[in-house]
Amino acid sequence: MGKRKVYSIFLSAIFVPYIVIFALSVNFFLSNFSKYSELKNLKEVIEPIKSLSEIILLLNRDKVFTILKTLDKEIYVKISKRYESGLSGLDEKVKNLKKVVMNKKNKKKYCLCKEVANLDHILAELHKANTKDIKKFLYSYNNLINKLCSHYAELSSKLSLKFLSLQFKTIYNLHKFHTVVSDFVAEQISSFYQTGLRSFRDTIYHYRGKIFAYADTFQVFIDFPDLKEEFKVKILQNNLLQNLLMGGNYTSFNGLLEDFIYFENSYSDFHDKILKKLLKTLNKSIEQYRLKTFEVLFLAAIGLISLLIVNYIVYRYGISQVESTIKKLKEKSFKDPLTGLLNRRFFNTYLSKKMREERSPISFILLDLDNFKWINDTYGHDFGDKVLRHVARILKNGIRKDDIAVRVGGEEFGIFVKGHLEVAEKLAERIRRKLENSPVDGVKITASFGVGEYRGEDPKEFFRKVDEALYRAKRNGKNRVEKAT
Repeated sequence: MGKRKVYSIFLSAIFVPYIVIFALSVNFFLSNFSKYSELKNLKEVIEPIKSLSEIILLLNRDKVFTILKTLDKEIYVKISKRYESGLSGLDEKVKNLKKVVMNKKNKKKYCLCKEVANLDHILAELHKANTKDIKKFLYSYNNLINKLCSHYAELSSKLSLKFLSLQFKTIYNLHKFHTVVSDFVAEQISSFYQTGLRSFRDTIYHYRGKIFAYADTFQVFIDFPDLKEEFKVKILQNNLLQNLLMGGNYTSFNGLLEDFIYFENSYSDFHDKILKKLLKTLNKSIEQYRLKTFEVLFLAAIGLISLLIVNYIVYRYGISQVESTIKKLKEKSFKDPLTGLLNRRFFNTYLSKKMREERSPISFILLDLDNFKWINDTYGHDFGDKVLRHVARILKNGIRKDDIAVRVGGEEFGIFVKGHLEVAEKLAERIRRKLENSPVDGVKITASFGVGEYRGEDPKEFFRKVDEALYRAKRNGKNRVEKAT
């Protein structure tokens, strides 16, 4: 081999890494810059989404007070003086929304329907409608709200940042929850004036079922733990909903109005917090990509200079070490530190991606410890952690080699079972008995189970069915296994 060829190989070994790093740096720079520009443009789409969300909230409130205004103007005037901020702002928000979406530049982009174009006229007609026919009035109002909810979901789908899109779409369940709550209050108000204190037992289960179904769905898919806890404490434990759980009949008209106004204040604050949190998330992402864009340039320059003082072998082995470290970090990110089981991040990934790829039958077991809050409150959180680790050991020892146990969150666990529903049901029953017969320091531990077999439907819909089965087990006495239907 001639000297020239040796030099040629040596120079190639030196310059090839430089060329690769330069090409990758340019690619990363352009990719980050493109994403940064894209995220900045998202703010334009988020503005009408935010306005629609606020209008839907105000429409639900408006339909209740429109009925009250028609039935008892004197009480309505008193309420208005106390609650002026809660009854105003709808017309202004409608005007602002139309200004954004109906100009020539944005009309095609947002593709909103005639309900938005004519929203002020539709509202004027609704305010003139006969509210004494409560069913017909609520149907007309909710028809408009449902159409706006559909457009809200459609606009949310246009957000290219997947996490943000999913979280905005999750608020759709919050809108539906609020709609059913306001329907319940509207019918209660109407009953006081039209039918006295007649029982609502014929419809109470309908309202209660829908309200808590939407609430549960929202809680499952919202990814902010602090907001999830606040929703549980401030909204679901509100007097209005607690009264609904206890039967739903109010014997005092003033009591109903007081509870509804308090609920509306709490709900409005919670709704604003979610929107602010999502906007903060977007702004944080924009800032991150802006910084990344410049970081890429800086790191590229540092990397190219660094290569001058390291040899080719160190460089090559360094790359392998980086890949190994990334792999270990990725594996670690899928582990729950308390129980050692796979965590919610793995669960979400498996549910949304991997499960669709499975060729063999696959089922899912969802279990939630019974009375865990009581255990924590009575024996302390350290004991609660001990119980969670105990449950994790039972799951690890109870499942087969191909099954996957995960901690979904809190006291909720899941098992992906390679097999049909019958196999999963037997496994769930076996684990249920094992838990029941394995007290922790003399404290009896039980759990309620939901079981379902995946049949190719949307993974979120599949999870919802299993989750419903779990809640059915809770309602039917706990410490039992229910199949998803």
